[in-house]
Amino acid sequence: MSNTLKTVVTRTNHDWPLLSQSLSNFINQVGLDPSFQRNACWSDANSKQYLKNIIVSQAPSLIVVANLEKCLELSTPGEEDYKYFKKWIDAGYKWLSIDGNNRTVSLRKYFSGETGIAHGEILVGGVLFCINRSDDKLKTHSPALKEYIDNYCYVTVCEYVVETRQQVSDLFIAINSGKSLKPQEIRNAIICEMADEVREMSAKYFDGNKIYKNNVEYKYDELIAKLAVLASRGVKDGVTNKHLDEAYTDNSPTYQHFRSEEHTSELQSRLHLVCRLLLEKK
Repeated sequence: MSNTLKTVVTRTNHDWPLLSQSLSNFINQVGLDPSFQRNACWSDANSKQYLKNIIVSQAPSLIVVANLEKCLELSTPGEEDYKYFKKWIDAGYKWLSIDGNNRTVSLRKYFSGETGIAHGEILVGGVLFCINRSDDKLKTHSPALKEYIDNYCYVTVCEYVVETRQQVSDLFIAINSGKSLKPQEIRNAIICEMADEVREMSAKYFDGNKIYKNNVEYKYDELIAKLAVLASRGVKDGVTNKHLDEAYTDNSPTYQHFRSEEHTSELQSRLHLVCRLLLEKK
């Protein structure tokens, strides 16, 4: 057996000027997988404050991504990992966002003129700027402020190269390890078809449901996953976290049962009926 160890996880930090073409290209070529990224939830005020923090050099949080082309090179053609990375590349993306959706969206809005920096006084480069509605957008910044931003403001992107989907999920979980992720939040980060199906059904039935006011910690997704496990295993043993974890594996019995005969299956119809009865608007 060869003693040569293959490095399958590498990391590179990029400090790109805020107004550089490199950052602009990056922002427009980052894919957002719902396994890790919910829709942006920052308010406009949150975005404005983040942009202001960049300008005053007080935005230490990194945007964490995976380099899709380099990940593809490490994976084996024909395997599920290879298909996953290639799917994103074929869709026109070069990076996959792992952490930093709100920051990425805020930067996109700043570049497009949809939002600006928070109002108030900022002291940079020994000069005091008073930001208001007349000059808070990129196109309306004063020449002096724009020159300062061009020369001194950076966004740091941490780029990982991994070999498997599991490593992408593990990376997300590691980044959020200090946040005490709930079991369903961890399951949602597993890249598999079961997770995709549950998210799709959750999105379909969540609006106006009778049970939950929000889907914080994916509690709504967990309800649907439990229904799928019960439909597959029966009610004798109930539903445990172990059963749910097993459902979120490639080609799990629960997923196969869930997807038998595609969308016309009897199981799928029953699950949709249960969700509709319990969760639809009053």
